Amino acid sequence: MNAPITVKDALPAELGQATINPEQYAAAVIAPFQSALEAAIAEDVTDYDVTTTAGMKLATARRAVFRDIRIGTDKERAARKAPLLEIGRLLDAKAKELVALVSPFEDRHDAVIKAEEARKAAEKAEKERIERERIAIIQARIQDISNVPGIATGKPSVSMQALLDDLNAIELTLEEFAEFTGTAMQTKQRAVAQLQLMIDAMKTQEIDAARIKAEREELDRQQEIERQRVIEERAALARQQAEADAARKRADDQARAEQAERDRIAAEERAAAQAKLDAQAAELHRQQEAFRAEQEAARLAAEPEPEVVEMPEPAEPELFELQQPALVNKRPTNEQLLMAVADLFTVTEDVAYQWLIEFAAQAQEAA
Repeated sequence: MNAPITVKDALPAELGQATINPEQYAAAVIAPFQSALEAAIAEDVTDYDVTTTAGMKLATARRAVFRDIRIGTDKERAARKAPLLEIGRLLDAKAKELVALVSPFEDRHDAVIKAEEARKAAEKAEKERIERERIAIIQARIQDISNVPGIATGKPSVSMQALLDDLNAIELTLEEFAEFTGTAMQTKQRAVAQLQLMIDAMKTQEIDAARIKAEREELDRQQEIERQRVIEERAALARQQAEADAARKRADDQARAEQAERDRIAAEERAAAQAKLDAQAAELHRQQEAFRAEQEAARLAAEPEPEVVEMPEPAEPELFELQQPALVNKRPTNEQLLMAVADLFTVTEDVAYQWLIEFAAQAQEAA
């Protein structure tokens, strides 16, 4: 491979000798003005009075000294920089033209190189992916072993024992776990030990739970027996109450029936007595009418000026003596007679009714 091309090698000898250090070149250009400034500062004065003509002239002269140094410096900078700027512009243009010619060749080789680099990077990435997947698979298997106690949590001891048997049956080989075989063995040992402790604890818990369950079932059985006893007692009391209610209802029904029968008989007796009183009253009225007719006939058959015979009142049962004088010519009803007797002697209507029946019987016998 050729050595890199340098500017010194590319330039002719006369141009190569003109190449200087930029810092030294800039310092050399500014050096005369730096010296003039130092001399002006050394000669500078400040004790003048600008209010006077001489003072104003001196201030103007001192300002001109420093102004000349500034203007001279700026002109020299521009004069020195102009060819350098032109060189820079030309260098940019020439370099751009050359780069345009060089780029296709460089790009062609660069594409081949980058394609190979990309192939190698892809091959490396694929190997890394495969390695990551291999490690992930191993770690997942180790994690599965570590998760067994967690899976067994809350399960009965029989299920835990089955998981422990499966865990003990796992073979840890170098082909499967490679550099993680030691880690897998340690994980399995911890999982087996933890699972065994869980099984022992669960068996103790199951024994306690079985005992508690048996005690609870016995308590439930006793409570059920007591509940059935209470139910039977309540049912017996309910039957007794029902029987008592039925007996009381039958007694009430019988009492009501007997009272209804007594009421019926009393009603029939009252009706019969009323009918008898009505018949007696009618007969008495007939007898009175007959007696009046006989008296009238006797009077007519007597002398022309017969003696007026005062007609005595016909004998009537004591029942009619209870009537008020205002009601002699207007017979009260049987109901009124019955109520008058009951009110007068402060007795029930049944007692008054019985008295009237007895009185009517006695009056009929007397008649």
